[in-house]
Amino acid sequence: MRYVDFIEHQIHVYKKIIRISGKGLVENEPKTERSKRTVTMSPLVEELLRKVQGTQIGQRDFLEDGWVNSGYVFGQPNGTAIDPDLTTTALFPGFR
Repeated sequence: MRYVDFIEHQIHVYKKIIRISGKGLVENEPKTERSKRTVTMSPLVEELLRKVQGTQIGQRDFLEDGWVNSGYVFGQPNGTAIDPDLTTTALFPGFR
């Protein structure tokens, strides 16, 4: 969770994950400089992300050397990136 700052209660958006045909998931820069931003977390969001972090710690401890410390907020059980469309669909059913 390298972009989540629990001390300052902020989320830093500096990168994005996109799917590129033939290459899979790729970390990329946001489309514009303005897209790079810092967002203050509400207490509810912070509570949710702390639970996600706890789950990730459990997965890391279980998988040991099989864990990939990618720093993504939402990831596969082994720590690698997930398709951002899956996150959008899970959080916002019917969105698109």
